[in-house]
Amino acid sequence: MQEMSYLQDNSKVEALTKAVLISILGVAIVLSNLLIIATYANFKGPTEVINYYLLSLAIADLLCGLLVVPFSVYPALTGEWMYGDIVCRFTGYLEVTLWAVSVYTFMWISVDRYLAVRKPLRYETVQTKTRCQCWMVFTWISAALLCCPPILATRCPSRTT
Repeated sequence: MQEMSYLQDNSKVEALTKAVLISILGVAIVLSNLLIIATYANFKGPTEVINYYLLSLAIADLLCGLLVVPFSVYPALTGEWMYGDIVCRFTGYLEVTLWAVSVYTFMWISVDRYLAVRKPLRYETVQTKTRCQCWMVFTWISAALLCCPPILATRCPSRTT
């Protein structure tokens, strides 16, 4: 009997720890990415191509911190999803889409750095700001479209009452 009580107390502590960590990480994600975006917004010098990629990453992470992480706190605490099927599908879609945007953006950063190292004399003509902005728009649109099917097919956990 005492062992069962210990296990229940231990799971409560574990759930509370998860919820607190998710909350702290959520606040850190939002504040750090707001700082990055504010830095770019207030920078008066010439912008480099790499800054557009980094700004895209910061926006994706900020959206994750604002729109996905908050919905993870209550389920971590209680083990139940209380927000309904639509919110479940939407947060799942956002999480996967923002993850895809981050991965694709890291890919473009790799291409950018590769060109800067391997073709330094042609880098300025190959990697223009306009081209970079087009790639970022393409990245966001393609990620949003490619991640749509889970919205239609995903089964969200039912509420246990």
